[in-house]
Amino acid sequence: MPDGDLKGSALDTVAGDYVHRGDPAQAAAAWAGNSRPPTTACVIEEVGDEWAGDPEASVAWLNTLPDGRGKAEGTYSAFREWTQRDAVAASEYLAAMPDSASKDYAVSGFAQTLARQDPESAVAW
Repeated sequence: MPDGDLKGSALDTVAGDYVHRGDPAQAAAAWAGNSRPPTTACVIEEVGDEWAGDPEASVAWLNTLPDGRGKAEGTYSAFREWTQRDAVAASEYLAAMPDSASKDYAVSGFAQTLARQDPESAVAW
């Protein structure tokens, strides 16, 4: 299948199914080898998003990736999911993160999700 939106969408669906059926770490390893953006970006985002049931593991994996669209979108999605599950734990992790582009995306996902529950705290972030 040629690169493009259709391929990206198909791989995104397959990556999500892969994570749901098995070990997210195994899915991450399988998909991280695909180094052809933009396809890689949507797959990384999907694995980061779906792996957020174990958010620290998801974020640890995302932090091993090179900077780029996939890492940015995956970090945003992971923190969006983590905030829905446990906003306090997500905020504590964020507070300990060093300043970086990844932290900026993490804060964005966190604050946008938190805004629905606690707008004042979201504005503080």
